[in-house]
Amino acid sequence: MKNGFNYLSFELKDHSSSAYFETLSRFFQKNYGIELEYIKELKAIKVDCKYYEKLLAAIIKDHPNFEAKKIDKFFSKNKRDSIKGHKYNDITKKLLKEKVIFESEVNGLLIESIEYTEAKRLLDRFFKKNINVINNKILEFEVPSIINKKTVSRTGYIDKFSDILMQVIGMSSEAKKSEEFIVLDQFLSPTVCFRIFPLIREIIKEQAEFDKGFYPICITSKAQCFRNERINKELTLMRLNEFSMREYIFIGEQEDINSLVVEFNKIACSLLEKLKIENYLIEDANDAFFIGAYRMNSKYQKLFKLKQE
Repeated sequence: MKNGFNYLSFELKDHSSSAYFETLSRFFQKNYGIELEYIKELKAIKVDCKYYEKLLAAIIKDHPNFEAKKIDKFFSKNKRDSIKGHKYNDITKKLLKEKVIFESEVNGLLIESIEYTEAKRLLDRFFKKNINVINNKILEFEVPSIINKKTVSRTGYIDKFSDILMQVIGMSSEAKKSEEFIVLDQFLSPTVCFRIFPLIREIIKEQAEFDKGFYPICITSKAQCFRNERINKELTLMRLNEFSMREYIFIGEQEDINSLVVEFNKIACSLLEKLKIENYLIEDANDAFFIGAYRMNSKYQKLFKLKQE
């Protein structure tokens, strides 16, 4: 095979292709040390021919009805429109050149100019102001950066993404001499929702009966997230070791949640259009750690449309 690569036609019927490709990319990088590439022109995954069968087997385990189709068409490097783990233009180098952001001494982290930071703050305020009209009881919390090991374990994140978790360590008074550190049962949280779920559980416990006036529970929070993105060889805004994220979490009856999600999507689309952002897509998704032993969680999540991106 030319260049030692195969091209597997890849387009899922449930419109979750991009989210699932992220999962596959990380899974193959972690387990086989290879990078998968998505060729937009072909709607196909480019993979080293030695790993083609492994790729196909992984997809079929998650999507038994997937119909494999190998593509025997090749594009020269300068004519290809490809993505590696994402489908957006990477403007990191442009912003570095214009001194909007700066490299730091720590790999995977950036120093932001005050203009860049203020732009993010204003953008977040703009979205929150408009989105919060969907419910007059939206709760907002400031959450800590650290989360305990027990909470993370319940999600399956440790089993599937231990390579990107960042554990907290402490230093004893003798650490300088012995070079020994105290490993704590705590992590820098990779998501915002992990820090919200324990709080939601306590809120629900306090509610003795399923009071219709109490539900749906709507919560939002913005926080710093931390992931050890060693997969990247270059500094890129696409994959940082530390980044900010705002999440909206809805809990209640399925009918109420569906209504909130529809309204949320309408507002989000309207805001993106006001910002002159036209190249977007809202699709059913599953969390990236729902793979392998957690495939049933993934199918349940997509079947009931519990997550959209």
